[in-house]
Amino acid sequence: MRILMLLFVPVSLLFSYSQMNIYNNKAQIFKKERLVSNIIQNIPQTMIESSFIIYKPKIASYTYKKGNKTSLYDVWASYKNKTVFYKNKEVTLRYIQQPYALVELPNKKLETVELKEILFPPYEGTFLATPNHIVLPKRYAQREIRYGYMLERIHWKSFYIMKFEKYNQAQLKGKFEITNDTDTDFHLDAVRLIAGTQNNSISSYAPNYYRTTRYKARSISLKSIRSAPMQNYYSYTYKREITLPSHAKSYISFMDRRILITKKYTVHLSDPRYLDEENKKVPQVSVQFKVPEALPYGTVLFINQKRVYLGDAKIANTPKDVYILLDIGKDFFSIVKERLVDIRNFKDGVRSTVEYTLTNRSKKERTYRLFVPLPEAKRASITTTKKYRFKDANTLLFEISLAPNRHEQFDVTYEQRK
Repeated sequence: MRILMLLFVPVSLLFSYSQMNIYNNKAQIFKKERLVSNIIQNIPQTMIESSFIIYKPKIASYTYKKGNKTSLYDVWASYKNKTVFYKNKEVTLRYIQQPYALVELPNKKLETVELKEILFPPYEGTFLATPNHIVLPKRYAQREIRYGYMLERIHWKSFYIMKFEKYNQAQLKGKFEITNDTDTDFHLDAVRLIAGTQNNSISSYAPNYYRTTRYKARSISLKSIRSAPMQNYYSYTYKREITLPSHAKSYISFMDRRILITKKYTVHLSDPRYLDEENKKVPQVSVQFKVPEALPYGTVLFINQKRVYLGDAKIANTPKDVYILLDIGKDFFSIVKERLVDIRNFKDGVRSTVEYTLTNRSKKERTYRLFVPLPEAKRASITTTKKYRFKDANTLLFEISLAPNRHEQFDVTYEQRK
């Protein structure tokens, strides 16, 4: 006869959760755990002063009279002439006049500070902070609490690798790079990366050499990475266990997909009224694509099938399903010439004739986009054999396709009033 023994362990005793929100050079830690004692150990030395806060139980629900819950201001007022926490120091609160407070420092001097910089303990008593641990009142022992604090010297950035393939296709890979330049290893259940204007410039004062730890999503669908648009930023959440070693870089793969691209060859020509001699210009190569995910700010590295570096470009924080246009560099297989054939000035206007020559020395057909600056272009009289359209009121646009190893020449006559 078999005897089945079940061991029941309260879930609240085993459950703990930690999450890190990473900004530019700053990070915010959230933890939920049941304390064995009233001491929280392994606090990083890079914790920002006065950033430690306890979320549960909340300050607003603090009861300093039996059976009566009071407002937050009443809670603050209850600490008058009592000890509070300000910049890792115990001070005495003397007077409150929102949004300021008068405190007495340990050297008996009075100082006016902002009320939001003062940390009020949720219960009677104060807690002390040392470089490695925080001591809470004894009543916090054997209790489940939620707390958090801010850290410095942790930042992140994103980068992409676009590999060009045949048939107007490319492989786009994206990765998050998280740099932990503190002396603490973080074992987290989730990481949330905040992307916005504050993350456009990455300044790093980290050491020169790093160990690397790489994490990769299980599938291209990337269900582990979730993006959420906010009012001024995007947030990317990685809801899996992750370890951020000290003085090391960790990588998270968030994109790996094959995309359709369109290459564009653009040339900005001169104003035909002020063209004096023959000009030669090299087209600018751009690539246009669209992906169904929101993309954070980062650098895109372009490589060909032989993994030869072609150039790089910056991509801004972009919503999903939006066409993105990136400049790769110059196309030295093509050249565009413009030459002034004739110009005549009249009493009330000017008429100029310009000859354009396009040469394609590559092995593929290319479509060139020629932009001609012409003030009040819609009022001008334009004579040519090529089709054109107006990009705006002051710009003329020609789109011309050219076969491999071919060149083409055409004239355009512009007549415009002064």
